[in-house]
Amino acid sequence: MAPKKPKPNAKKFGMPLYASAWVDERSLLVAGGGGKKSSGIPNRVCVATFDGETLSEPLFSCHTDETAPQALVMFPDNSRVLCVFGGDVAVYDVTPNPSAPKSDSALAEDENADPPASQRDDASNEAEAGAGASPYVVKPARVAADGSAARSRLADCDVKCAAFSSDGAKLAVGLEDGTVAVCEWRDDDDRAGGLAVTSEIGKHADAVTGVCFSPDDDDVLLTTSAESAVSRENAGAALWSVAKKQRLFAFRDPAIAAAAAKRGARVVASHRAAAFRADGDVVTVLNVNGQGYVSRWTPNRNPTNRDAWKH
Repeated sequence: MAPKKPKPNAKKFGMPLYASAWVDERSLLVAGGGGKKSSGIPNRVCVATFDGETLSEPLFSCHTDETAPQALVMFPDNSRVLCVFGGDVAVYDVTPNPSAPKSDSALAEDENADPPASQRDDASNEAEAGAGASPYVVKPARVAADGSAARSRLADCDVKCAAFSSDGAKLAVGLEDGTVAVCEWRDDDDRAGGLAVTSEIGKHADAVTGVCFSPDDDDVLLTTSAESAVSRENAGAALWSVAKKQRLFAFRDPAIAAAAAKRGARVVASHRAAAFRADGDVVTVLNVNGQGYVSRWTPNRNPTNRDAWKH
């Protein structure tokens, strides 16, 4: 008899989920919500754990007022997380819980957080009863006058993606209108003190779908966009120089040319994501006429043309 397939490891968090991020190898944040209070669905960032086999119930949660988080971006040292709310962002501390109980004692409630389920009247099952064991507590790094997390307004349109530089001093953002920008802290002594766009690096023809810094050089950004990758002017995935504010290279995937070579073929193509590998190569994810492609690109080692890459 064939062995039974394992059941999917899934948990419901009581809200639509829009973002997640790992804090360490076994602890993660998940975020989402229902938007306006009238929806009856809370907006919050939750802490959960995964031991390689089992995903826990929410162990701790921090409310985010009447806006649901759309993206989570961890600081390089994982001590804080940036929550994206449309064109606004807010910074939250992610603090190890020194009294994380070995037994079923619970975390205390504060003005910005739900109490663990074991303290709540609505704790309805055994899994929730152990909610006091959260390894981390999440709370606003800076609080506004009304008691909510202080926010920075970065754009009049949605921030679709974001990434920190290696030292956390800069934040690259990709906007819904295609703009690629870099933000810096207004107060270097307190990186919860607010972000502001300091430089627009360039622009895609459609929403930016991914952005990241080169692990070797914080002057180099890698981006992808929902723009048509068929266009020679756009390409959909590109490298940018932060200092020069110009595009260094456009990744023109041969899969597009192969699709276009078919007689009468209409090609619809756009990049969904890209990332740097540890060895410095770039991996791009491309959709061509409904087919997905993952491509690997290697930098040209010729010092006379260091901006070129080969597929």
